[in-house]
Amino acid sequence: PSTGAGPVDVYANLIQGNLSNDDGGGLRFLMARDFPFNVYNNMIVNNGAGDAGGGIGLRDAARVFIHHNTIASNDSYATAGDLIDPITGESPPQPAGIVSRNHSAELVAAFHPRRRQTYSNPEMVNNIVWQNRSFSWGLDAVGNGVLVPADPPYWDLGVLGAVGQLNPTW
Repeated sequence: PSTGAGPVDVYANLIQGNLSNDDGGGLRFLMARDFPFNVYNNMIVNNGAGDAGGGIGLRDAARVFIHHNTIASNDSYATAGDLIDPITGESPPQPAGIVSRNHSAELVAAFHPRRRQTYSNPEMVNNIVWQNRSFSWGLDAVGNGVLVPADPPYWDLGVLGAVGQLNPTW
């Protein structure tokens, strides 16, 4: 596994208007291992992701603490190349606010057997996670690509590639 980035603190920022071609339009924690990532007192708003997690994307990040943030009005467009079906030209909608993906096999193997984690499950306390919009990619009647709002249109939290859920409190 990666050696990780070391501990990271993200305090009291406005994270707005960013676009990612993959996960995590506002923030992306990838291959962080078990270093602590503290995300406190931020506004993460109006960001977009070509895949999932317009607000925050997590993968191989075992110790993430998300406290006292507003994560709102972020979008997941589901336009990343690996999501588009080569036959239909369409994609499924993706979670838009905070998304967690399964850990790599290398990181799972590095955990002590009693502390097995299969996906990034951040500690989330006292956050506002609200109206993060999910889209899919589709084709109109003449074959032009269009963004299609998911039904329902808001998908604030999600886990992809693993069985489990995110567990916000307060």
